[in-house]
Amino acid sequence: MTDTKLAEFVCPRCSIPMEDGWELLAEGEIHRIKCQACHVNFNALIVECEACASDEFVTSLTDLDPKNVICSKCGHSNYRDGGGDGEDAFL
Repeated sequence: MTDTKLAEFVCPRCSIPMEDGWELLAEGEIHRIKCQACHVNFNALIVECEACASDEFVTSLTDLDPKNVICSKCGHSNYRDGGGDGEDAFL
């Protein structure tokens, strides 16, 4: 049996915790999600830190720009765009 970590995030309006249990959300793409509790639509983005390889799940009620995301683990601000490694680039 393997232990898998789910992608966890919170609604930027009501802070209710949610998760992407099936890992359906693609890295590097901005997704539109509806909160199950307060029913507000918000943007979500999963990016991988170029410095420490940590995944960062960012949510916002406004537009998201991957170039402005700062890693919560190491503080690095230049995220991978997926170019050249078989992953989708940021849109």
